[in-house]
Amino acid sequence: MENPLTDFSSLPRFADIRPEHVLPAIESLVSQGRDAIEALATGTGEPTWEGFVEPLETANERLARAWSQVSHLNAVVNSPALREAYNAALPRVTQFSTEQSQDLRLYGYSCDEVTEEDFLEVYPMLPGHVDLLMQITSNLRTRSRRVQGDDHAILHCNCVGVAAGGIGAQHRAVDKG
Repeated sequence: MENPLTDFSSLPRFADIRPEHVLPAIESLVSQGRDAIEALATGTGEPTWEGFVEPLETANERLARAWSQVSHLNAVVNSPALREAYNAALPRVTQFSTEQSQDLRLYGYSCDEVTEEDFLEVYPMLPGHVDLLMQITSNLRTRSRRVQGDDHAILHCNCVGVAAGGIGAQHRAVDKG
């Protein structure tokens, strides 16, 4: 059976797509994407546009195109069967995307080679943001007040902008009642 979600020769064939096409297509495209990533991440030689970016983009584009068709159909002709297929495939798409974005080999690092200094070179603002988040959390805990029991206080955080030293924030507890 030909799967219209894996036919990339022309425009999407929405009229031919059935719920039973969704999971096999997504699983196949995620598997192809993982294979492409593994080949690129373990390849030797200098990465080039044609040898690295294009294969990665092709794998991602194929999955994105199939998934956008499924998402569109789920939004406009939702049925119990399509909703079930969509919900079964969604974690696979999400997992693949998360794995790819966190695969340091794609960024030129072996996982054993990444040091704290390397990480801070890529994310120089991170230590300040971690300290700021810890301070915000601490302030929220100490400044929050409970009014009429635990369920009646709302914590309000109002970010006031980015300053030279980081992000400034104001915190206050607001009475819900």
